[in-house]
Amino acid sequence: YISIQQHKQAEKVFLQALEIRRRLAKTNPEVFSSDLANTEYGCGLLYILTSKWQDAETILEQCLETYRKIAKHNRFVYEEMVFAESLLSLAQFMQNHLEESIESHGRYLLLLCEMAKGSAETLSDILRSYIVLAEGVIKDKTQLMGILNIIETAAKSLASKEESCMSIILDVVQKLTDEPSNTAMAG
Repeated sequence: YISIQQHKQAEKVFLQALEIRRRLAKTNPEVFSSDLANTEYGCGLLYILTSKWQDAETILEQCLETYRKIAKHNRFVYEEMVFAESLLSLAQFMQNHLEESIESHGRYLLLLCEMAKGSAETLSDILRSYIVLAEGVIKDKTQLMGILNIIETAAKSLASKEESCMSIILDVVQKLTDEPSNTAMAG
């Protein structure tokens, strides 16, 4: 439904699936928590695409809570957590929840560093794909520059923890900032 722009129908299906998966995850979390988190993520993405920022924030916080529980026993969910955290950061930014957005971007960047394992190319590609998503959703260059400023602020605050990784991230942000007319595609 999302791909054919039937967002109301997609939301209805997601909400029904969430209800079912929450019940299943409650009875057997080891088996169904991953399905629940993936459905929460999909619903959050739908809300991002339809600019329902508060709904996106709420469901993505639930999604991340579910992923964190899974991550205690399965570190292979980091990629999903990276993308969910990036969407949460965007939803918070779009509601002017700037402190929360900086914190979420910080968590996003730390997860990104762990996932990329020092690969500058991977870091750059994932960060650029996040900016492409942000460009597609907000379309306002001033707000896009605001997102880059928040990423920069978060990266600087984390520089002492992940110096080499944050240095790469700051370099990517600088390049994107210097090329505002073709921000995400540059590189």
